[in-house]
Amino acid sequence: MDIAVSVVVPAHNSAQGIVRGLDSLRRQTLSREHFEVIYVDDGSTDGTGELLDSELAGEPNFSVVHIDNSGWPGRPRNIGLQRARGRYVLFMDDDDRLGSKALALLCRQASRDQADIVVGRMAGVGRTAPREVFQQPMSNGSLRTHPLLLSTLTVQKLFRRGFLLDNGIVFPEGRVRLEDHMFMLRAYLATDRVSVVHDYTCYYWVRNKGFGNISYTSKEPAEFLNSIERIFDIIDSEVEPGPFRDRLIAHWLRSKLLGLFQGRAFLRQEPDHVALMHRQAADLVRRRVPGSAVARLNAFARLRAAALTAGGPAELVRLAEFEEDVAHRTRVTGFRWEGSVLSVGTETTLERRSTGEPLEFVREGAAVYWDLPAELLEIPEINEAAKVGAELSATAYRAFAARSGDPAVVRLPLESEPGEEPTEAPGRVRLRLSGAMRVDAAGGDHGRPLTGTWRFSTRVVVGGIGSDQAVGPDRAPGAERTRAPAFVGSRDAVHFANPYWNAEGELTLSTSGSWRPLRRALRTG
Repeated sequence: MDIAVSVVVPAHNSAQGIVRGLDSLRRQTLSREHFEVIYVDDGSTDGTGELLDSELAGEPNFSVVHIDNSGWPGRPRNIGLQRARGRYVLFMDDDDRLGSKALALLCRQASRDQADIVVGRMAGVGRTAPREVFQQPMSNGSLRTHPLLLSTLTVQKLFRRGFLLDNGIVFPEGRVRLEDHMFMLRAYLATDRVSVVHDYTCYYWVRNKGFGNISYTSKEPAEFLNSIERIFDIIDSEVEPGPFRDRLIAHWLRSKLLGLFQGRAFLRQEPDHVALMHRQAADLVRRRVPGSAVARLNAFARLRAAALTAGGPAELVRLAEFEEDVAHRTRVTGFRWEGSVLSVGTETTLERRSTGEPLEFVREGAAVYWDLPAELLEIPEINEAAKVGAELSATAYRAFAARSGDPAVVRLPLESEPGEEPTEAPGRVRLRLSGAMRVDAAGGDHGRPLTGTWRFSTRVVVGGIGSDQAVGPDRAPGAERTRAPAFVGSRDAVHFANPYWNAEGELTLSTSGSWRPLRRALRTG
């Protein structure tokens, strides 16, 4: 039997949801004789092991291995890898599921590109999945040439089994936080043959409530920071000093270490816990992070790093509160059809979430600063790091579309011009982003027509602070006058595309609905 791919699934106490993932494996379009599935039951106590035995009895390409509880997915994955017989291996979590064509498309991409790693498009269900890395195809990629790969460090990917074995790449066993990051870092550093399946959702990454992913169990600062230091060890041992090493260190510094001190979860922590985190994290940064890596952080991460090493827990809390208060508002200003493309005029401003008032920046000559509370600016290192700099004019303004019932997103072209506006108070400015979101009804889904019903959102990232906003609830007074349906496509395949506002006031585009809006448009036109 020629087994193309072995799917390895660690399982632990997931009887409530494991059958959904199992059924997605049964529905694969790849022939059963060309793939195998190895479930490794990690000492479940809720009947998961017995359920798998019952479900899979008589299915020759599925097997179940029962082991004593190890408490973490590293050992079950290693056991599955040892037993795998396929040319490729795919790691899947027990509470997730695959698209029906996933195995066929991933194996085809790996064979075509002679790839060591293939990243299939992911969609988050109840959680946020990477977006940017799946907007374009990729072949022969590496961390050096494609830094976007750092945005996808979970192990739910296809690997050439020989590549893993030849390089001795296995999972750390025992209770090790960020074990998937350690595995992926070693794998990415060992190859320049990474491919991406960007135009089909291969993997549905599910966050269940009440069971499943151990990543959401509370983090003890010491063990989490120890894992970050182990990642720094890998970087130091395998990457030469220089800009590339600094970029890797800066990634884990920003996303994981400094990430401990941001967001609503951080703001809910008890003061004693925050003080412990601050003390241990500041020590790690002073010992292991060079200034050249800190300099590669975005503006707000540099500010947080300064607060960590020069300030105290109170300063970190104030920064997190400031960041959580930053949002944006996108206003629809009008519509225009250009062939099959619907151009949607937008105007976006930054605002404070708590008051709805515009977010202001402080300008001193050519320099622009965050408008921080005075008590933060009293600390010289924080004051020095409060500069936004050129990152204000380089603010990222992006638009996305999502089909109803599908959590995957498609990035849309968005032409924009950022501009500063003076306020009534001297030395203060606001940022305004004007542009046009272009929705190609005939080819906007990676070259395919937009079929079904689509909703839209914008994302703004200024100096490292990001926020998302649905498009539609805020509209200019004259926007409604230019909203109209249209026929799009070719003579052989015509679609009726109708932009409208749904019950929540969000802009929605339907290409499979009623023609009644066209009759209304003709009557009123």
